Amino acid sequence: MNLEKVFQYINTQLADAKSGRRLSEADQLVLKAAWENIKYEDIAQGTEYTLNAIKGRAAPELWRLLTDVIGNGEAIKKSTFRGFMEWQLQQAESYSMNGDVKVLQTTTAHIESVDPQINSAKIDGSFPYVPSFWGREEEKQLLLNALEVNRCVMLVGQVGIGKSSLVVKCVDYLQSIQSHLEYIIYRSLRYEQAFEDFAEDILHALDSSISDTEQEPKKDSFKLIKLLLEALNKHHCLLILDDAETLLDMSQGELLRSYKKHSAEYKFFFDRFVREQDQSSLLVITQEPFSDIRALEERKQLVKSVYLEGLSSKVAVKIFNEHKLQKSPGWDELIDKYRGNPLSLQMVASRIKEFFGGNVGAFLKYQTTWMCDPFQAVIHEQFAALSPLEKQIMICLAQTENQDVLSLSELLEKLDSDQENDASTSQVLENLKVLVDRFLVERNTEDRGTPVFGLSPMIKKYVLESPIRFVREA
Repeated sequence: MNLEKVFQYINTQLADAKSGRRLSEADQLVLKAAWENIKYEDIAQGTEYTLNAIKGRAAPELWRLLTDVIGNGEAIKKSTFRGFMEWQLQQAESYSMNGDVKVLQTTTAHIESVDPQINSAKIDGSFPYVPSFWGREEEKQLLLNALEVNRCVMLVGQVGIGKSSLVVKCVDYLQSIQSHLEYIIYRSLRYEQAFEDFAEDILHALDSSISDTEQEPKKDSFKLIKLLLEALNKHHCLLILDDAETLLDMSQGELLRSYKKHSAEYKFFFDRFVREQDQSSLLVITQEPFSDIRALEERKQLVKSVYLEGLSSKVAVKIFNEHKLQKSPGWDELIDKYRGNPLSLQMVASRIKEFFGGNVGAFLKYQTTWMCDPFQAVIHEQFAALSPLEKQIMICLAQTENQDVLSLSELLEKLDSDQENDASTSQVLENLKVLVDRFLVERNTEDRGTPVFGLSPMIKKYVLESPIRFVREA
């Protein structure tokens, strides 16, 4: 594979993400070292760059940037770069041949070809790359129905579950029908854009004739909120905000996540949007539920939370077929182990193909649960922010003998036996509900209708690997 092709692909992704970056000469040297497995000191020889400039400055910054822009949740580093890029480009070429790749590379391009007779909405924003999509017809209809009747919809799901991909398919559909929408605006909040910049950006998207002077004073966020709401009320617009969890403060062990200090204006905007907007709708895509949006929903405002779960076995097997895994009775076990998460299944299928020749049974024989980088990073961040009681609940559910789940009464009994625990039943219930909403604890129902609680294999593995570290980490 030509390294120049890799550079071209990365530069395109950086442009789509509006990162304001292209690969510099130093960046290209870092990538060449990773691609050809050359030491940084060797790649720096004969160039104008010192070892510190390559290894100490360019490399760390570049790996962080690529993780954010093209990693899809997976940490990109020197040792994994070539394998990741070969897989990424192979998938892109494969789906391009089948006509299934739909990428927005400009703010005016349509996601799919649209019937010229249909008055479709103007697209503004670079939607994420979707090389693969399986099933989700029921979920797509549920999300479309929610958007039709609510002012704000919150789409919640764990990393890799396919939230953004589902939204892209919904936008595909909206572009294929006669819709009242004038604008579909997509923005990722991954880079924690200041609200003032975000508001001015959306105002300009709705009316490119608006100048900066009309938005003065720039730093008066409340005036900007008023201007933005007025502009949205003049148009039928679907405003999509992806990676919204970056607005929340994950550094403290709090039952309800608060907004980061520099993101507080978004809270006021969401609240006023729900209460005042009657022309446009807002779709918030997040890994972490927003307590203020949930509170608006519970007060019977026009708000709907949609929780996205894993693929069914019938749909998930298509991933194994695409990776040419050997048909096996163990397919259902593998799907259940990873809870139908598309990204997890793709990555574990790739590893099974690479190390076990596609033999699922051989992989399962080792009774291991493989955790890919995206999940380890996200789970570590989530766990570091848990409250002490949440951590106690997680350990109780992980350290179960001869059973995978506990009833509420069994869980309360285990917690009561802990001398360090003095939480009331109501506190336990509140914390347990939050853990379920964050996909850290699973709630199921037994045959008699009794709720039981447990952990997925990946979460359980993380907790059991070092429960002492888990408790002590802040």
